[in-house]
Amino acid sequence: MSLIFRRGRGVSKLSARVFRCALAFCTVLALPAQDASSVEQRLAAMQVSYEARIAALEAQVQSLRAVAPTANESTDDVALGTAIAGVMGRLDQTTRFSNRFNPAIGLVVDVVASASSRPDAYAIDNQFHLRTTELSLAGRVDPHVNVVATLAATTEGVELEEAFAVWDRGLPDTFTLRAGRLPVDFGRASPLHDHELPFTDKPGALQELLGGRALTTGVALHHWFGLGDVPLRWSFGVGNRLDGDAHAVQGPLVGHGHDDEHSGPEPFGDRDGDMLYTARITAHTELSTDDDLQVGASIVHAPAERYFYFSDPPLNTMADAATLDRTVSGVDITWRHTDPSNGSALTVGGEWLWWSAERADDSAASPLFARTHADGGWVFVDYAFDRHWSVSARAERFRHLEDRDLLWRGWNAALSWNIDEYHRLRVEGGGVQDDGLAASWHFVQVQWTLVLGSHGHALAW
Repeated sequence: MSLIFRRGRGVSKLSARVFRCALAFCTVLALPAQDASSVEQRLAAMQVSYEARIAALEAQVQSLRAVAPTANESTDDVALGTAIAGVMGRLDQTTRFSNRFNPAIGLVVDVVASASSRPDAYAIDNQFHLRTTELSLAGRVDPHVNVVATLAATTEGVELEEAFAVWDRGLPDTFTLRAGRLPVDFGRASPLHDHELPFTDKPGALQELLGGRALTTGVALHHWFGLGDVPLRWSFGVGNRLDGDAHAVQGPLVGHGHDDEHSGPEPFGDRDGDMLYTARITAHTELSTDDDLQVGASIVHAPAERYFYFSDPPLNTMADAATLDRTVSGVDITWRHTDPSNGSALTVGGEWLWWSAERADDSAASPLFARTHADGGWVFVDYAFDRHWSVSARAERFRHLEDRDLLWRGWNAALSWNIDEYHRLRVEGGGVQDDGLAASWHFVQVQWTLVLGSHGHALAW
């Protein structure tokens, strides 16, 4: 009977009748001679008992078959898991040896060798960079929530880049809620990790005006819907502060893992703002069967950043603070054409950012506060010959935050070889004209990116 239950197969009425007849025949042969009425009574009692047991087994099998399988889970797996859970429950134990809820694990190693004619290249280029070793984990906690976490190790140490929960099931309509240490939903390039870009580094304008990859600790609500045949998505987030994360090899943030604009004593802790607010809206439409267009607009607003300074120079014994605000906004557009006949794809896009903030002029004995503005952006083109080979080119321009009359102009081109799904080799060259350094230079770099296990990151639009 236990074999019948483990295999999850019901007992048909015909097999039950055969079973009862065989049982009765064997019983009659084994019994000593006695009156017919006594034998019939005993057989009837046994028949009732076994029919009850068979019916109970059939009911259990039917209940197991009624369990609905979840995504990526077969009916047999669910039935087996339910059976095990039932047994474990009766033993007051858990299914601690099940790997059903193990997270997906991915590992990325990104190595760059760079050389340039930059005046201070001895400190920046002409060397190898183990830019990052990234460990990512993602898994579903329950039917409603999954968790994403990313650890990044560099030669300077290990940091927790991301760790957030995504409530993506059970909310009304198509709402999604994220909470934790998460990327700011700003434009197309900012949320991407550096190794996901069609170039080695994030654009210089994004490094200068947003700190590279914008991060915060807080919550964000996402919602997508259809306006006719056009899908739209919007998001709104609230966080503690704006953090810029960049592992740049070329660009204004070279050598700076995080963007930190504030200096001076911080007697009230290292939090430098009351709240940060973010918002984005984007639309994606198909122009034809092979062409699609995506446009978006984003904003980050920090209304009460704190700036700490000494109010009694040159003694510098008394600290004071000022409340400043900062706003970064941007627009982005991307057009993509694919050719299904040979697998090629052409992508053209660009972004433009505006930066406005109250800043402190530290050149005076006591800081002078004034509002400053800056802007910048980039355009790019990427052509994939097939799933292995692609070429990219980018041109950019932005105004320095310290002095908007000083311009940064740059260009670069890259050839990427996606050897397979596990590693990619890229050769890139370019040039920079920086008024801030009153110099221009050229660079060349080789990037090798290796991926092990499951890996995936940002929103696609």
